[in-house]
Amino acid sequence: MHKLTLGDSKSEVFACKYDPTDKFIAAGFGDGAVRVYNMGTGKCSFTLCNGVDEYGGSDDMPVCAVRWRP
Repeated sequence: MHKLTLGDSKSEVFACKYDPTDKFIAAGFGDGAVRVYNMGTGKCSFTLCNGVDEYGGSDDMPVCAVRWRP
């Protein structure tokens, strides 16, 4: 069953992981950002990276793994 499309970035998704409550999903992108999406709304709640340009991208290395901290 389709729940969410991670399509607000022009970069590829390399890794993703649901949080323990299934309320959020964290996605690691090829532009070096980790974006956290709210599963209820489908909107990006947080963007984690060193710096973001005017298009929402960064020039960091790709994020190849994500993990929720307990």
